[in-house]
Formats: sequence, structure tokens, C-alpha cells
Amino acid sequence: MQGRLVGWMLVVALVALAPRASLAQGGPEKAVDESAERYLSPIRAEAQKMTYQEMVKEGEEIIADIRAMKDAAEERLRKAREDKAIETMDSINDALIALKGVLRLAEGYYYDLKSKASDLGAARTEFIKLRIAHNKAMELDAQIRAAGGPGDQGVVEGRPVIQWKKDKDLPFDSVVDELSFWEVYLERPQIPSPFH
Repeated sequence: MQGRLVGWMLVVALVALAPRASLAQGGPEKAVDESAERYLSPIRAEAQKMTYQEMVKEGEEIIADIRAMKDAAEERLRKAREDKAIETMDSINDALIALKGVLRLAEGYYYDLKSKASDLGAARTEFIKLRIAHNKAMELDAQIRAAGGPGDQGVVEGRPVIQWKKDKDLPFDSVVDELSFWEVYLERPQIPSPFH
């Protein structure tokens, strides 16, 4: 799972940093490229307006936030162990392993950001990677919070709303209403032979 996470982070970082390649029109690569561009454009725009000091300060806040998410997840895992909730433990543990990997990546990006004081472009690149890691950490945190279900401070609030879509050609009555029990009498059949 960590390998997939690292691979995902690498792909997004490469898309963010690589020069725009000309892709075939209408292919699946173009759809992936457009999706990544929509995801990264706001982060890039925000990074362009920030100074080096602002990026370092926000980087510190991001690292502190991810560490707090990890600590809260470890506490939830401890509570699930005490309650012997195996399914909840498995869900939290899977997401917690990924969250620790994201924290390790984010710390690396933060240290790289701090080392790029003289190169603002390189610092922005590291800041973008750090923001991507923070977004992924928030997704994992939501997954961890939802692991115990709605009663465990999950993301589900209130009663679920069920929407019915019914074709107008279908009958409105229940099909089961027409079914009834028939009484079946079993008797030995009469034998028509007079010699019996």
C-alpha cells in the first residue's frame, strides 16, 4: 500500500513539475493530464503569490497538522484495540500506515523547502509537493475518522437520504401482494382397471 502511495505522489509531482508534453487529442492521457492540471492549478497559483518565509511558515503548520492527524489516528487505533473491534482496527491500521508514509514524505519535502532559500522556483516546487502530501493526509484522516462508522465521529452526519427512481412503466403495487398460498390436496389416484 505504501508503494502505491509513493507512486501516486511521484506521478502527481512529475505532472506538476514536468514541461507540458504534446499529447494525442482525445486520448486517455489527455483526460488524465487535464484532471491533474485542474487539481494542481490552484496550488500553483497560491504558491506563486507566496514569499519564501510564508511557504516555510505554512510548511511548519502542514507538518504539525499531519503529525496531529497521526497522533489522533494512533489514539483511535488504541481505543479500537481496547474495544476489540477487529474490523475498525484493520481499517484504521491500513490508513495509518499510509498516513505515516505521507508524513515521512512531507517532512522530506519540508526539509528540501528549507534548503532552497536562494532558489525561489525550487522552493515553490517543494511547497507544491508539500501541499499535495497535506491533501492526501486529509483524505486518509477522513478515512480513519469514518472507520468506526457514523457513531465514531465519522464523516456521515444525520440520517441517510434514500432517493428512489422508478420507471413509469413499472406497476406501483408490490409484486408480492398478489402471491397467496394455495391449498393442495394430495390423494392416491384412482385406478381405472376393473381387475384391480
